[in-house]
Amino acid sequence: MLRRNTYLHRKYAKLSVDDIAVCNCLPIKGKVACADQTCALRQIYVECTPGFCPCGDSCQNQRFQKCQYVRTEVKKVDKRGWALFTMEDVQQGTFVIEYMGEILNRRMYERRKKAYAKEKHTYFMVLNTSPIFEVIDASRKSSMGRFINHSCDPNCHTHRYRSLGEVVVGIFAKRDIEKGEEITIDYQMFDGAATKKCHCGAKNCKGFLGS
Repeated sequence: MLRRNTYLHRKYAKLSVDDIAVCNCLPIKGKVACADQTCALRQIYVECTPGFCPCGDSCQNQRFQKCQYVRTEVKKVDKRGWALFTMEDVQQGTFVIEYMGEILNRRMYERRKKAYAKEKHTYFMVLNTSPIFEVIDASRKSSMGRFINHSCDPNCHTHRYRSLGEVVVGIFAKRDIEKGEEITIDYQMFDGAATKKCHCGAKNCKGFLGS
């Protein structure tokens, strides 16, 4: 399993000291810091950079970098293949896991889309549209996030953060989730993705993905 996205068309971004944003949180002995929206960087969905945050080791705004995920497990489910389930109670707003994989540019994405045309599942997610178009492909290399299924009534949603100069995609809880529940999101079908029958089982199921 990956611990970081793999870029196939370019190198990782390099931050100069002048480019590193620093929050204004103050360390308090015995307490965690940068743990809520009072942190200026959390407000704008940017992670703190190790060695620059004034709160040092007590900083809680490095979740992507430290892979601070909810404990999960993968199980086989009817009609939908594999699925991801939480092994603990999860509060609304909690960072569940990062959705990661190989990062493709437009040309690479178009080529892989054709190659995967006959496969039942694809794992593309748009990462960037500007300044360049980039897509996450979690088909071959990823985190456990690749096993998250679609639901028309999902308990999680995606959100983009900036971590160490790169855009990353996190899965966050939309509501409180009980231990043993399946983790689901609303798939973002894009760029002419084929319509597929939906088996999510939600009361408000639309019947098809991409409809």
